[in-house]
Amino acid sequence: MTPEPEVLVEQLDAARSGLPFRAAGPYRSRPEVIGEMSLSDSPMHTTIPASDLDRAREFYEEKLGFTPASVAPGGVFYESAGGTRFLVYPSRSAGTNQATTAGWAVEDIEATVTDLVDRGVTMERYEGTTDEHGIATFGPLRSAWFKDTEGNILGVVQLPS
Repeated sequence: MTPEPEVLVEQLDAARSGLPFRAAGPYRSRPEVIGEMSLSDSPMHTTIPASDLDRAREFYEEKLGFTPASVAPGGVFYESAGGTRFLVYPSRSAGTNQATTAGWAVEDIEATVTDLVDRGVTMERYEGTTDEHGIATFGPLRSAWFKDTEGNILGVVQLPS
């Protein structure tokens, strides 16, 4: 159902004013101002799908060195530095994302890549982008990627100091 033209004008005016609004639905005649919302003030975590949660746990705990913060049927939370965390959860869609699912900022990418390889992690190689160790350099930014047991692409990045 398309809102009446005057409702669309009100929505456009609200959008131009910078005020957040709830779009008018079939039972509203005008948008409601719902107050300011800022996700940037909220902690963020990523969710990583696993087709085999036990296998994924083994990878994150044994290969990457994480300790479960909490375990439930819906998944396992792991904590990382800076109050960040991630959830590994059961899903049939694991490994279908062809982009980086999660990443960690590291101080020394070469040492991190060496440690990962020593733990049995295989670094991804992208022709024309990564060197023989799987490290890509983009100006002062250096990155490397690897896959977990579920096919999710994970990354490490050394940010400029």
